[in-house]
Amino acid sequence: MSLTVQKALSLPPLTLGTVVAGAGGLSREIKSVTVQEIINEDPISVKFLTAGVFIVSSLYAVAEDTDTQVSLIRRLNDCRVSALALFNVGTVMPQISERLIEVCNELNFPLIKMPIHASYYEVLTAIIDKLLAHKVHTLEGIIRVYEAFNTQMMNIEEDYSSLLDMLGNMIGARLAFFNHNQKCVYSSWDKENSSLLKEIFCQIRSRFSNLTDSPKTPVPLMVDGKRYLVQPVHSSNTYYGVLIIENLDYPPPDLMNFYIKQTCRALCIILLNSERQDKYRKRLRCEYLYDLLLGNLGDRMQILSQGEALGFQMAGVDRVLVVSLTQSESGNHRKSIRQLLQNLEVQIEHVFPSSIPIIMDDPSELVLLSAGKKPKDMAYMGKWISSLLLPENTESLVGVSSSCSGPEKITACYQEAQQAIRISRQLFYHSPLPYVFYDDVRVFDLLQSSIKRKKAAEVVTELLGSVEEYDRINNSQLGETFFQLLANNVSTSQVAHQMFLHKNTVLQRKGKISGFYDTDPFEGPNHLQYELAVILKKLFEL
Repeated sequence: MSLTVQKALSLPPLTLGTVVAGAGGLSREIKSVTVQEIINEDPISVKFLTAGVFIVSSLYAVAEDTDTQVSLIRRLNDCRVSALALFNVGTVMPQISERLIEVCNELNFPLIKMPIHASYYEVLTAIIDKLLAHKVHTLEGIIRVYEAFNTQMMNIEEDYSSLLDMLGNMIGARLAFFNHNQKCVYSSWDKENSSLLKEIFCQIRSRFSNLTDSPKTPVPLMVDGKRYLVQPVHSSNTYYGVLIIENLDYPPPDLMNFYIKQTCRALCIILLNSERQDKYRKRLRCEYLYDLLLGNLGDRMQILSQGEALGFQMAGVDRVLVVSLTQSESGNHRKSIRQLLQNLEVQIEHVFPSSIPIIMDDPSELVLLSAGKKPKDMAYMGKWISSLLLPENTESLVGVSSSCSGPEKITACYQEAQQAIRISRQLFYHSPLPYVFYDDVRVFDLLQSSIKRKKAAEVVTELLGSVEEYDRINNSQLGETFFQLLANNVSTSQVAHQMFLHKNTVLQRKGKISGFYDTDPFEGPNHLQYELAVILKKLFEL
């Protein structure tokens, strides 16, 4: 505890002194002691006086000048001097005037009359010894706290509750910690006092529009007539939150202030380490998922055990969904593909918490490992994702794998979902399906993998060569119209809608196509073989 004028009066020889005025200021803190008499023409110089100094003097230079004495007292009070011990009253100063007493009482400035036989030296020594003892006590407390903090820091990792418990015990006060997200993550208040904490935090936010812009030093706060101290927790460039401490003076006493500062430093270290660990863990999780999708992991047991260690339950994964985005060139406010995928990832984590989202860099796509989803659920997910991305000036395609029979099949399912997207782009580039199941395009994948490119080219040239040659010479779209007619069961109205053409235009093109062949390509078995030829052309990009 600090040394006050009241406590100093209990020290010999100050016990012999008499408080003749300013008794209302006896709680003033004494931080140092000095003798002041004459300095040049200034009776008592105030130039070098600091707050909390206890002055010992006889007012020799102004002993008989009451006006100057009064002016001097006012100047000392302005400098926040703690008290004046007046010596040699009756010898140097004839008497203490009533006017001087009135001014000291008015200012609550302690004026202490010492007896004739009192010694300057003894008063100075008594106060200095007490101040030194206080500093030694404070230093010993700091050392104890330092050692306690060192011990505490050896035993804590990410948990800071024990650290805050220790601070609360040291200062004898309840406290709460609100993190940078404005969430109360620690409180020594009972749950029934949660409304009080909310009120305190509301007042903090009303004073600072942004907590990260709050002062770096403690801020006093009054709520419902009670005092609180708000202590921001921050490092040089990172804001971590605020400590709220109940019923603490402002500014806090030196030792308590040290406790609080040390706690804040320790909190910063813990939270920084936690951030680093989170980043490291996140990187490990990403690397694991990348390796899983790319087939770089071992057998089933390795996939399951490694995944479980990182918080993944891979045994429940039954399908793989891939979201592929292509940025359009239109739009003045385009977002980057990666930003779109990150935004989508956040929403998926909220709406489908049982799924595991993974952002792949090359190609730019979002992969979703789905657990416990039926085909109709996957269709809903595909529609939902596609609808989210419609206004974003992007082409979004969603591919869904076949059912995954085990975690070791996830790589193959990932490839299936990708292949579903590729086939959709190849076959339906005019109007790609927003989402496509691999099961629905499996036969096209089979064609692509089982037929050699050379053979496919021969078939395409034989069956479609004349139409392709016409398109090349005339820069027309007979080939695409041919495919759309075959794919849509020769429905001219449907093709017109998909290709943004008039129905009569489609009819004219249909007639021109038929003219290249001896038999009608839209009838009987011809329909199927020409449809396959067009499909081969698209699949092999011939």
